[in-house]
Amino acid sequence: FYNTGHGHLGWTLCAATAEIVAAQVQAAARSNSGVTAKALAEKAA
Repeated sequence: FYNTGHGHLGWTLCAATAEIVAAQVQAAARSNSGVTAKALAEKAA
């Protein structure tokens, strides 16, 4: 994931786009992890 292309507005826009990029990274990690909710629940028990 790359967060580029802000140009001279980089400091102005970086906080908002950082949240968007972080959400995309988290979604990708969840969908590609291969660990199911059931497996996590069994591990915690």
